[in-house]
Amino acid sequence: MLCNLVKAYQICILKQIKCFSNSLSRQYVSVEKGSFIMNQTNFNFIESEKAYATRFFQFPQVLIYGSQYKTLSDSAKLGYMILHDRLDYSLKNNWVDEDNRVYFIFTNQELTDLMGWSKKKVIRVKNELENQGLLFQKTMHFNPKTGKNEPNRLYLADLEVTATDIYTKSRQQEPRTCGTRESVKREPSRKFVKTLDTRESVK
Repeated sequence: MLCNLVKAYQICILKQIKCFSNSLSRQYVSVEKGSFIMNQTNFNFIESEKAYATRFFQFPQVLIYGSQYKTLSDSAKLGYMILHDRLDYSLKNNWVDEDNRVYFIFTNQELTDLMGWSKKKVIRVKNELENQGLLFQKTMHFNPKTGKNEPNRLYLADLEVTATDIYTKSRQQEPRTCGTRESVKREPSRKFVKTLDTRESVK
């Protein structure tokens, strides 16, 4: 009788431990940094009314797949993306010149503050984009109305997408089963060669 009570008590304890561990697994995420454990109370969930508030930069895929842009540094590619995002602001402010070309104003100091780059790096990135034919800077002079020197107008060039770039991307996205099939096709020929060698040796 005593043994049965002990066993029943042990089973009850095990069930309680299991229930407690399941509740922990639902509440805690397996991310631990030092003594900090992330759970539902301190996780910054994206709520429904804030879902549309988060916007993302659009990174042109041709800067990765295009062979003509392979020599561009990562910083220059990132700089092009940041500058291109500025075009939306230009359209809102109607920054369009007399030739119907959209320009934007992005000073070196603004880029320095935004990206955390040094001024030397900002100038180097701009020069790299200019040498690649992706950025054109138009120097503006003293404006007597404002009594200040106007900042440069920046123009971005459209990226060139060739048929080779499209082919390269499509090739990289194909399922890699050709190698396996090719190896299967070659296997009988190897056995056939060995068979001929054996017959030749018998003769």
